[in-house]
Amino acid sequence: MRYNTIIAVCIAVVFAGVSVLYSQQWSSISGKGVYVNNNSYRASIGLIASAAMDSAKLYLRSDSSNAAWPILKCVYGGTGATKGTRFIILGNGYVGIGTTNPSDRLTVGGGSIRGVINIDGGTANVPALALSDTRINGKSWNLYSGATALGDFSIFDATQNSHPFVIKQATGNVGIGTANPGTYKLAVEGKIGAREIVVTTNAWADNVLKEDYKLKKLEDVEAYIKKNGCLPGIQTEKEVKLNGVALGELQVKLLSKIEELTLHLIAQEKRIKQLEKTNEALLKKVNVTK
Repeated sequence: MRYNTIIAVCIAVVFAGVSVLYSQQWSSISGKGVYVNNNSYRASIGLIASAAMDSAKLYLRSDSSNAAWPILKCVYGGTGATKGTRFIILGNGYVGIGTTNPSDRLTVGGGSIRGVINIDGGTANVPALALSDTRINGKSWNLYSGATALGDFSIFDATQNSHPFVIKQATGNVGIGTANPGTYKLAVEGKIGAREIVVTTNAWADNVLKEDYKLKKLEDVEAYIKKNGCLPGIQTEKEVKLNGVALGELQVKLLSKIEELTLHLIAQEKRIKQLEKTNEALLKKVNVTK
């Protein structure tokens, strides 16, 4: 009974205080740093660090005419660049941290202030940012730090319970469709579609076209194919299935084979022309003897 009486007295004092303060203009209540402001636009109750009106303050404001006006505002008094609003909630429900003009449900930073959100999982939990799409056929995604392994960044498909994208902390290697990219800077489990792929390499096959290049005879190439089942210098099917194909290296090898084939064709063209000349000369001799 005594506690109920005390609570009732406190509530009565609060309402009595507000009713008295309602007509004041940023007036102090017994010098305790509680101030009230009232004019034709708003009624505010504020906690102010000192009697100076530009000091740090926190105030609540009621307003029914403008949803863009703040209903909760935290201001740091300070001086120079440190002075200004730290936190604000507008009448439309928009929240701003480091800005007085939030453009959405939550806006962090603005102008010259860098907007950074730090999510700390503490000493025993994995920090995460959840994005929930609760619409029909919608998906829920989480951004994790340390979910697949300590220090790894990953995107988690909460609907499928999988991590389709991972960046390894130790190497910076990226996995798409796999959480284990291994030694590859980018490992993709699945098909890749691209308009163009540029592969850089430190070697090229132009040495085949130099005069000192030893071009294999076609009969030697034939013998190699019969013995190994592949072209000289090209991986076998077994090796490709076991180790995959390095695109840059393969392009160099394929180009060297094209250049070797071109050299053989040039040589054959010369032989054909020589045979044609020889054949033409023989025909002339035959015609003369007739």
